[in-house]
Amino acid sequence: MGYLKRIFAAVFISITSLSIYAVEESDSMNIIIFKIVDGFTHERIAGECSIRAVDMYGNIIGDKFEKSRGSVIEGGALRKREFTIEVNTEGYEPQIHKCSISPLAMKNGLSIYKIEQIEMFPKMNTKLLDEVTATATRVKMVMKGDTIEYNAAAFQLSEGSMLDNLVKALPGAELHENGQITVNGEFVSSLMVNGRDFFKGDPRVALSNLPAYTVNKIQVYHKADDMQNPNLPADMRKDPLVMDVKLKREYAKGLISNYEVGLGSTLYDRSDLKWLGRVFAMYYTPVQSIAVYANANNLNDTRQATSRGNWRKIDAGSGEITVKSAGLDYSNDNKPKQLSFNTTLQTERRNVTLGTQTFAETYLEGGNTFSRSESDAHNNSTDLKWDGKMLKKWDWGRLERSPNAVYRHNSH
Repeated sequence: MGYLKRIFAAVFISITSLSIYAVEESDSMNIIIFKIVDGFTHERIAGECSIRAVDMYGNIIGDKFEKSRGSVIEGGALRKREFTIEVNTEGYEPQIHKCSISPLAMKNGLSIYKIEQIEMFPKMNTKLLDEVTATATRVKMVMKGDTIEYNAAAFQLSEGSMLDNLVKALPGAELHENGQITVNGEFVSSLMVNGRDFFKGDPRVALSNLPAYTVNKIQVYHKADDMQNPNLPADMRKDPLVMDVKLKREYAKGLISNYEVGLGSTLYDRSDLKWLGRVFAMYYTPVQSIAVYANANNLNDTRQATSRGNWRKIDAGSGEITVKSAGLDYSNDNKPKQLSFNTTLQTERRNVTLGTQTFAETYLEGGNTFSRSESDAHNNSTDLKWDGKMLKKWDWGRLERSPNAVYRHNSH
């Protein structure tokens, strides 16, 4: 009699849930009822499905099902109320439905679980495309408060370009032949690298020696000057404009170096040799940096580089100029102790040879006379410049010293 009751109960539930199932004889029985629908249309899936129920330990507790109905029956007792329904059907992605529910009815060894529905989603047809090239436009500059920030990666430069080529390409910036930089018409008083002074007073060293590919971004802003006279009216006090070159992360610590050598002759005199040589090296860490450079040439190049990125600057009206220069810059910034130190030493030896040739012809009755004279003038100059800066801060004040020395000697 008890067996018939269980059969009638199962038939009644199958009718109300529109699910068909069969029952096999057993001492205990679990019935899991659900319907399988399309995840987009929510219509019942009519195709054949592979269904099984798995308990929390991975044991199969049910794998009997009716075609297209989604009813699972198991003769053994389901002791845990947590189980998983695994459904596979053609044309749809496999679906795993985790359940944690209580049975609707438990009587005489019959447990009935009902799930509203399990949604199946069609398989997407995938196709391997040919190579696709995506292009995007980088923002060249942004305003962050009072700071202009340029993104170095947004500028297309030729291979081997130095910092001067990058600065020349910046919107609103202008690089003059003497190495001075203006931004929107305002003079840049200092060119810094990662927030620290770099060859103070001579931006050409960084402009002509620092490779453009090492730069991440360039910031232009007014740097607070604590040394200004506090008695001046506010409208007369103006902080100096600085350009701060921020290096990429991989170059914020390590060694950067470059060099160039060349030898040739003039077209009109093969014995008149022209030569040049230069070398630059910089070791940089977040705390300290040291940079050295040397340059020598007889190409009338009185600068380390031109604003167009080459190393030749001919001044035909100045005679023949041989330049030999070198420099060293050391910086240490100990932020925990609020102590910073910077020193720069630069020297230049310049030899200028100015040759003059005079040809004259005097017309006379008895015949013309000719004369020719040559003279050479030599001017040699030696320059030595040293700048230093030391800053120590305390909670109650600060101490700053900026000593400097200049030596110049001329000879004829």
